[in-house]
Amino acid sequence: MEKYSRKVAKSKIKAICESQGKSIEVLSNKILEWKSEYLKGNIGKPYKTKTDVVNMVTEDIADELAISILFTTILLGKNTFQSYIGHVASQINLEIESFRKAQLAAWVLAYCDGGAYDIIAPAIGSMMNYSVEPKISLSVEDSQELSRCFFLPPSKDKLNDWTNPYNGGYSFERSYAILGDSFNKHDYPIDLKTLNILQSVKYKLTNNVDTPQKLDEEASDDRAVQFALAEIQTRKVLKDYRDDEFSFVWKFDKRGRVYSCGYDINVQGDSYRKASLEFAKEEIVNESGKRWLKIDIANHYGLDKELWEDRVKFVDKNDSILEALADKADEPLLYIQAVQAYRKAQKGLPTGYIVRLDATASGPQIMNILFRDLVGMRYLNVRGDDTRHDLYTLVAQTMYENTKDSQIWRDLNDDFAKVRKVVKKPIMTSFYNSKSKPKEIFGEDTIELQEFYKALKKYCKGALEVQDTINACWDNSKDVNIWTLPDGHTAYCPVSKVLESKIEIPEKGMKITYTHTVQRANFAESRSLCPDCIGTIV
Repeated sequence: MEKYSRKVAKSKIKAICESQGKSIEVLSNKILEWKSEYLKGNIGKPYKTKTDVVNMVTEDIADELAISILFTTILLGKNTFQSYIGHVASQINLEIESFRKAQLAAWVLAYCDGGAYDIIAPAIGSMMNYSVEPKISLSVEDSQELSRCFFLPPSKDKLNDWTNPYNGGYSFERSYAILGDSFNKHDYPIDLKTLNILQSVKYKLTNNVDTPQKLDEEASDDRAVQFALAEIQTRKVLKDYRDDEFSFVWKFDKRGRVYSCGYDINVQGDSYRKASLEFAKEEIVNESGKRWLKIDIANHYGLDKELWEDRVKFVDKNDSILEALADKADEPLLYIQAVQAYRKAQKGLPTGYIVRLDATASGPQIMNILFRDLVGMRYLNVRGDDTRHDLYTLVAQTMYENTKDSQIWRDLNDDFAKVRKVVKKPIMTSFYNSKSKPKEIFGEDTIELQEFYKALKKYCKGALEVQDTINACWDNSKDVNIWTLPDGHTAYCPVSKVLESKIEIPEKGMKITYTHTVQRANFAESRSLCPDCIGTIV
């Protein structure tokens, strides 16, 4: 497992660089030389904030910076100088704000120009950015393998329990229990027990991994190239884990939702990755379990908008030919896995298959419940009746009936499937407080826009009321919003702002504009409060 770690990756980088005459020690000494020259006053005019940062660069930090620079050079290849700054800055382990890390990265990168890479100035008047061209070459396979240290696979060994926010997960790597920027770190209670429960669950790979993943035929040439390169490493990881049990490291996002870590193998990945996973501990399935397997088969076939009993009947009716229907399924890989699990259950054999269910427009569904909107709860399938309602279809039908003469629908040849698809996007984004998407689709101050909001209010009146109530709680003076979940976990949502700042780089006589994110109170982020609050519940 440790072979995928950053420690091993750094050892490999060292070996690659030294084989090509690019010593980490030489680069580290160059960084210490930069520190000395600056403090002597030989690099631009010293000032306090820069001096404070420079004085933090010890021999150990210089070594780490050297490795980070070489790592970045190998991974990014030819790229913009700004990209290099961001990548190196993300690896700097100093207790300073993110912009100071970017400045440090820029200064050091500029001073070390000509060693492992060349910084190329743009042509005068071209409006282009400075770029970096590496002098280190490595194979595509090595590049893919090194990049995986940012997306560690699951662990075959027992993971460390989280007893504080820093010590859980992989034994060889220290990381924080909450994903995202350093802004997300805090001292409030975190529900570490849930992370420990999740990472105690063992998984194994299914026979789906024996067949390589296929790329969508409509994918662009660039996407095809990226996919082919990534697939090289994915196959290596899958082969390594083919016959073993393993468990995932789990972490929270700032809202309190949990995510499994990893790329090649992931609980929350695409259909291929989901079809490649099952529980290591198999169980005999009872009659209730068989019913849910039938529902799962029907869902993957494409009947996820039918009533539960109609989905069960579909499987009962087609029991003898389920395998033959795989080519017609919406999700063939997941459908095949579900059918195989069902066959095992029919024979009384244990299975580790994972049944998955998707919610019905979960955001507005939960919001209607919070408001006790009985009408909205019925149309979002909370109360239950003899119809499996679909919010997107309901809003599209209502809107279409009241705007049949619209040019928007005529351009779609009045094909209702296309009408529903057009209407779905603004519905989804509306509950993320988006006003621009509905206007983009239906125009500003148009009949279509008015009818869209009327239809939305008909089925989601309570949800819209909840949205307005939460939006009214926004405080322009706060740079973080904090609330406690029922299990005691803290949702800690910093308010961020994207800035463009100038970085003076006297080391190379440069001045660049650098885009970065800071934690800062601002009204522009007010739209995030409602989706963040609801996201903690969904």
